[in-house]
Amino acid sequence: MRKIIAIILCLVCLFQISGCRSIFEDKEQEIYFKTIDELFAAIEDKNIEAIYDLFSPYAQNECLNLKDNIEELVSIFSGTIENIGEIIIASGASYDNENSRKNAYSSFPVFDGEKYYWFYIDLIYEDTFDESQLGITQIDFLSADAYYDFRSSETKQDTVIGLNIFNKKVDNYNIISINNYPYNYHPTETLSIEDVTSFFKSSTSLADFKKRFGAASAIDEFGFMYSLPDQNDEKRYLYISCDGDKITCSNVLSNYSYIDTLWEE
Repeated sequence: MRKIIAIILCLVCLFQISGCRSIFEDKEQEIYFKTIDELFAAIEDKNIEAIYDLFSPYAQNECLNLKDNIEELVSIFSGTIENIGEIIIASGASYDNENSRKNAYSSFPVFDGEKYYWFYIDLIYEDTFDESQLGITQIDFLSADAYYDFRSSETKQDTVIGLNIFNKKVDNYNIISINNYPYNYHPTETLSIEDVTSFFKSSTSLADFKKRFGAASAIDEFGFMYSLPDQNDEKRYLYISCDGDKITCSNVLSNYSYIDTLWEE
Protein backbone atom coordinates (compact mmCIF):
# COMPACT_ATOMS: atom_id res chain seq x y z
CA MET A 1 0.00 0.00 0.00
CA ARG A 2 1.44 3.35 -1.03
CA LYS A 3 2.03 6.00 1.60
CA ILE A 4 2.21 9.62 0.47
CA ILE A 5 3.69 12.31 2.71
CA ALA A 6 2.52 15.75 1.62
CA ILE A 7 3.48 19.35 2.26
CA ILE A 8 1.90 22.05 0.14
CA LEU A 9 4.04 25.02 -0.83
CA CYS A 10 2.27 27.17 -3.39
CA LEU A 11 4.04 30.11 -4.99
CA VAL A 12 2.14 31.93 -7.71
CA CYS A 13 4.12 34.23 -9.98
CA LEU A 14 1.98 36.74 -11.83
CA PHE A 15 4.06 37.26 -14.94
CA GLN A 16 2.47 40.54 -15.94
CA ILE A 17 2.63 41.91 -12.39
CA SER A 18 5.95 42.39 -10.63
CA GLY A 19 6.71 40.14 -7.68
CA CYS A 20 5.22 36.91 -6.38
CA ARG A 21 2.67 36.08 -3.75
CA SER A 22 1.79 32.95 -1.82
CA ILE A 23 -1.59 31.31 -2.36
CA PHE A 24 -3.15 28.02 -1.31
CA GLU A 25 -5.67 26.38 -3.58
CA ASP A 26 -7.64 23.32 -2.55
CA LYS A 27 -8.35 22.65 -6.22
CA GLU A 28 -4.66 22.50 -7.02
CA GLN A 29 -3.96 20.11 -4.16
CA GLU A 30 -6.87 17.84 -5.04
CA ILE A 31 -6.05 17.61 -8.74
CA TYR A 32 -2.32 17.14 -8.24
CA PHE A 33 -2.60 14.31 -5.73
CA LYS A 34 -5.39 12.66 -7.70
CA THR A 35 -3.15 12.71 -10.77
CA ILE A 36 -0.19 11.27 -8.84
CA ASP A 37 -2.35 8.51 -7.41
CA GLU A 38 -3.67 7.62 -10.88
CA LEU A 39 -0.17 7.75 -12.35
CA PHE A 40 1.39 5.34 -9.86
CA ALA A 41 -1.60 3.01 -9.94
CA ALA A 42 -1.14 2.81 -13.72
CA ILE A 43 2.63 2.29 -13.35
CA GLU A 44 2.04 -0.59 -10.94
CA ASP A 45 -0.49 -2.09 -13.38
CA LYS A 46 1.90 -1.42 -16.30
CA ASN A 47 -1.03 0.25 -18.05
CA ILE A 48 0.63 2.16 -20.89
CA GLU A 49 -2.57 3.75 -22.22
CA ALA A 50 -3.67 4.99 -18.77
CA ILE A 51 -0.30 6.68 -18.23
CA TYR A 52 -0.38 8.15 -21.75
CA ASP A 53 -3.86 9.60 -21.18
CA LEU A 54 -2.66 11.53 -18.12
CA PHE A 55 -0.42 13.66 -20.33
CA SER A 56 -1.93 16.73 -21.95
CA PRO A 57 -2.88 16.54 -25.66
CA TYR A 58 -0.16 19.12 -26.25
CA ALA A 59 2.50 16.90 -24.62
CA GLN A 60 1.23 13.87 -26.54
CA ASN A 61 1.68 15.74 -29.82
CA GLU A 62 5.04 17.27 -28.93
CA CYS A 63 6.67 14.07 -27.61
CA LEU A 64 6.49 11.64 -30.56
CA ASN A 65 8.20 8.81 -28.64
CA LEU A 66 6.05 9.23 -25.53
CA LYS A 67 4.58 5.71 -25.54
CA ASP A 68 8.02 4.17 -26.08
CA ASN A 69 9.32 6.12 -23.09
CA ILE A 70 6.35 5.02 -20.98
CA GLU A 71 7.06 1.39 -21.85
CA GLU A 72 10.67 1.87 -20.75
CA LEU A 73 9.52 3.48 -17.51
CA VAL A 74 7.18 0.67 -16.45
CA SER A 75 9.80 -1.93 -17.38
CA ILE A 76 12.26 -0.39 -14.92
CA PHE A 77 10.07 -0.82 -11.82
CA SER A 78 10.61 -4.22 -10.25
CA GLY A 79 7.70 -4.30 -7.80
CA THR A 80 4.86 -2.42 -6.22
CA ILE A 81 5.40 1.12 -5.02
CA GLU A 82 5.72 0.91 -1.24
CA ASN A 83 6.31 4.57 -0.41
CA ILE A 84 6.09 7.96 -2.04
CA GLY A 85 8.16 10.55 -0.20
CA GLU A 86 7.37 14.01 1.02
CA ILE A 87 5.78 16.04 -1.74
CA ILE A 88 6.29 19.80 -1.76
CA ILE A 89 4.10 21.40 -4.38
CA ALA A 90 5.15 24.65 -6.02
CA SER A 91 2.84 26.42 -8.43
CA GLY A 92 2.93 29.09 -11.06
CA ALA A 93 0.37 31.12 -12.95
CA SER A 94 0.19 33.48 -15.92
CA TYR A 95 -2.64 35.86 -16.66
CA ASP A 96 -3.90 38.45 -19.07
CA ASN A 97 -7.16 40.40 -18.90
CA GLU A 98 -9.28 37.42 -19.95
CA ASN A 99 -7.35 34.16 -19.53
CA SER A 100 -5.21 32.29 -17.06
CA ARG A 101 -2.93 29.26 -16.92
CA LYS A 102 -2.04 27.54 -13.64
CA ASN A 103 0.42 24.72 -13.09
CA ALA A 104 1.71 22.71 -10.14
CA TYR A 105 4.99 20.82 -9.94
CA SER A 106 7.10 18.89 -7.48
CA SER A 107 10.09 16.57 -7.16
CA PHE A 108 10.07 13.61 -4.76
CA PRO A 109 11.45 10.10 -4.14
CA VAL A 110 9.63 6.82 -4.70
CA PHE A 111 10.56 3.44 -3.22
CA ASP A 112 9.40 0.36 -5.13
CA GLY A 113 10.35 -2.20 -2.49
CA GLU A 114 13.90 -2.60 -3.77
CA LYS A 115 15.25 0.70 -5.04
CA TYR A 116 14.66 4.44 -4.88
CA TYR A 117 13.77 6.62 -7.84
CA TRP A 118 13.07 10.34 -8.13
CA PHE A 119 10.25 11.95 -10.08
CA TYR A 120 9.66 15.51 -11.23
CA ILE A 121 6.05 16.02 -12.35
CA ASP A 122 4.67 19.23 -13.88
CA LEU A 123 0.89 19.45 -14.29
CA ILE A 124 -1.25 22.19 -15.83
CA TYR A 125 -4.61 22.05 -14.03
CA GLU A 126 -6.29 25.20 -15.37
CA ASP A 127 -5.84 26.83 -18.79
CA THR A 128 -8.23 29.14 -20.58
CA PHE A 129 -5.53 30.12 -23.09
CA ASP A 130 -5.33 26.63 -24.60
CA GLU A 131 -7.25 23.66 -23.20
CA SER A 132 -4.94 21.22 -25.01
CA GLN A 133 -2.34 22.09 -22.36
CA LEU A 134 -4.43 20.56 -19.55
CA GLY A 135 -2.79 17.53 -17.96
CA ILE A 136 0.77 16.44 -17.27
CA THR A 137 3.20 18.38 -19.41
CA GLN A 138 6.44 16.85 -18.20
CA ILE A 139 7.76 13.95 -16.12
CA ASP A 140 11.45 13.53 -15.38
CA PHE A 141 12.24 10.05 -14.08
CA LEU A 142 15.67 9.46 -12.54
CA SER A 143 17.21 6.37 -11.03
CA ALA A 144 18.70 6.99 -7.60
CA ASP A 145 22.24 6.84 -8.98
CA ALA A 146 21.43 9.31 -11.75
CA TYR A 147 19.75 11.73 -9.33
CA TYR A 148 22.66 11.50 -6.87
CA ASP A 149 25.16 12.33 -9.61
CA PHE A 150 22.91 15.11 -10.87
CA ARG A 151 22.78 16.76 -7.45
CA SER A 152 26.46 16.12 -6.67
CA SER A 153 27.74 17.60 -9.93
CA GLU A 154 25.13 20.37 -10.10
CA THR A 155 24.95 19.85 -13.85
CA LYS A 156 21.75 20.44 -15.77
CA GLN A 157 19.85 17.59 -17.37
CA ASP A 158 18.58 18.17 -20.91
CA THR A 159 14.82 17.70 -20.71
CA VAL A 160 11.90 18.20 -23.07
CA ILE A 161 8.12 18.18 -22.83
CA GLY A 162 6.82 14.66 -22.24
CA LEU A 163 8.71 11.93 -20.40
CA ASN A 164 12.47 12.14 -19.77
CA ILE A 165 14.26 9.04 -18.42
CA PHE A 166 17.68 9.04 -16.79
CA ASN A 167 18.39 5.47 -15.75
CA LYS A 168 21.95 5.04 -14.51
CA LYS A 169 23.64 2.40 -12.35
CA VAL A 170 26.98 2.91 -10.61
CA ASP A 171 28.55 -0.19 -9.05
CA ASN A 172 29.86 1.35 -5.83
CA TYR A 173 26.70 3.36 -5.10
CA ASN A 174 24.07 2.46 -2.52
CA ILE A 175 21.74 5.42 -2.91
CA ILE A 176 18.85 5.82 -0.50
CA SER A 177 16.52 8.66 0.39
CA ILE A 178 17.17 10.47 3.67
CA ASN A 179 15.03 13.54 4.37
CA ASN A 180 13.88 13.28 0.72
CA TYR A 181 17.46 13.70 -0.59
CA PRO A 182 19.79 11.08 -2.14
CA TYR A 183 22.74 9.80 -0.09
CA ASN A 184 25.38 7.24 -1.00
CA TYR A 185 24.84 5.27 2.19
CA HIS A 186 27.13 2.51 3.47
CA PRO A 187 25.87 1.50 6.94
CA THR A 188 28.31 1.39 9.83
CA GLU A 189 27.61 0.76 13.50
CA THR A 190 24.20 1.88 14.76
CA LEU A 191 24.52 4.60 17.39
CA SER A 192 22.30 4.96 20.43
CA ILE A 193 20.66 8.30 21.15
CA GLU A 194 21.72 7.98 24.80
CA ASP A 195 25.40 7.63 23.86
CA VAL A 196 25.26 10.56 21.45
CA THR A 197 23.46 12.79 23.95
CA SER A 198 26.05 11.88 26.58
CA PHE A 199 28.88 12.76 24.18
CA PHE A 200 27.59 16.28 23.59
CA LYS A 201 27.68 16.99 27.32
CA SER A 202 31.47 17.01 27.18
CA SER A 203 32.54 17.70 23.58
CA THR A 204 31.52 19.28 20.29
CA SER A 205 34.65 18.15 18.42
CA LEU A 206 34.08 16.27 15.17
CA ALA A 207 37.43 14.53 15.59
CA ASP A 208 36.39 13.32 19.06
CA PHE A 209 33.01 12.20 17.68
CA LYS A 210 34.64 10.15 14.94
CA LYS A 211 37.14 8.69 17.38
CA ARG A 212 34.34 7.49 19.64
CA PHE A 213 31.71 6.49 17.08
CA GLY A 214 33.73 5.70 13.97
CA ALA A 215 33.33 6.66 10.34
CA ALA A 216 30.08 8.10 9.03
CA SER A 217 27.75 6.09 6.80
CA ALA A 218 27.35 9.00 4.39
CA ILE A 219 28.61 12.55 3.98
CA ASP A 220 27.69 15.70 2.13
CA GLU A 221 29.17 19.19 1.95
CA PHE A 222 27.56 20.24 5.24
CA GLY A 223 27.92 17.23 7.53
CA PHE A 224 27.90 13.52 8.30
CA MET A 225 25.21 10.83 8.53
CA TYR A 226 25.02 7.90 10.98
CA SER A 227 22.50 5.12 11.61
CA LEU A 228 20.15 5.21 14.58
CA PRO A 229 17.81 2.45 15.82
CA ASP A 230 14.57 2.05 13.88
CA GLN A 231 11.45 3.56 15.41
CA ASN A 232 7.91 2.38 14.65
CA ASP A 233 9.30 0.20 11.84
CA GLU A 234 10.87 3.23 10.18
CA LYS A 235 14.55 3.95 9.62
CA ARG A 236 16.16 6.73 11.64
CA TYR A 237 19.37 8.61 10.93
CA LEU A 238 21.57 11.07 12.81
CA TYR A 239 22.83 14.04 10.80
CA ILE A 240 25.79 15.91 12.26
CA SER A 241 26.24 19.50 11.00
CA CYS A 242 29.73 20.96 11.33
CA ASP A 243 31.70 24.16 11.02
CA GLY A 244 35.23 22.91 10.56
CA ASP A 245 35.94 20.57 13.47
CA LYS A 246 33.13 22.02 15.55
CA ILE A 247 29.77 20.24 15.62
CA THR A 248 27.00 22.82 15.57
CA CYS A 249 23.86 20.70 15.42
CA SER A 250 22.60 17.12 15.30
CA ASN A 251 19.22 16.20 13.81
CA VAL A 252 17.21 13.00 13.68
CA LEU A 253 15.89 12.25 10.20
CA SER A 254 13.78 9.60 8.48
CA ASN A 255 13.92 8.52 4.86
CA TYR A 256 11.52 11.30 3.90
CA SER A 257 11.54 14.02 6.55
CA TYR A 258 13.09 15.84 9.49
CA ILE A 259 12.04 14.30 12.83
CA ASP A 260 13.70 16.21 15.66
CA THR A 261 16.75 18.16 16.80
CA LEU A 262 18.77 16.03 19.16
CA TRP A 263 21.31 18.71 20.10
CA GLU A 264 22.40 22.17 18.98
CA GLU A 265 24.78 24.77 20.35
